[in-house]
Amino acid sequence: MYHQLLQSFVRDVCDLPLAVIAAGHAAGYVLQAGAIGTPWSRIALVAPTWRGPLPTMMGKQQPWFKTIRETVGTPILGQALYKLNTLPSFLRFMYRQHVYTNAATLTPNFIAQKYQITQQPGARFAPAAFVTGGLDPADNRDNFLKPLHALAAVPLMVVIGEQSPPASNAEMEALASQPTVQSRRLAGSLGLHEEYASEVAELLLPFLR
Repeated sequence: MYHQLLQSFVRDVCDLPLAVIAAGHAAGYVLQAGAIGTPWSRIALVAPTWRGPLPTMMGKQQPWFKTIRETVGTPILGQALYKLNTLPSFLRFMYRQHVYTNAATLTPNFIAQKYQITQQPGARFAPAAFVTGGLDPADNRDNFLKPLHALAAVPLMVVIGEQSPPASNAEMEALASQPTVQSRRLAGSLGLHEEYASEVAELLLPFLR
């Protein structure tokens, strides 16, 4: 569905060809869209990922990940589990561990805003899918990199956060090592595009122009 939404939006709304910036999992969606004909003129990928947290932690997909998604989707138990995993204290912990590098950024107001987002009606479904790999744009590294063959003529830059978690960093470096890919590194982690937005913009604008 996400692949179709992206392709339809570009086809119906955008003037083509166009440059695209994608962060995190959106990287895989952008690469695959380009491989099937979406006319990207330039591609910038910021802290690109293709595996959700649990598959990254476990090294691969597990059958019981689907059970977690289905459990979180239930009306009572699922809502309770989601509530526990979106407490402000837990959000702060997760942001500090994997997403942001500067603890001073995680102010009470910041966490309150993030918490408010998590409490919207139906908000638990997409995070549960993401965490368990249900939104992964590829099932292995080779398939994540496969679209690059069709995009060899498109300028492509990868921006890697220097403090990214080791497993995620290894996947970013594998992408950056491809012969058609330019790469840059900045301070930051998986939330590089949020935490250091100005620095990312300063780096990407010359490339996009």
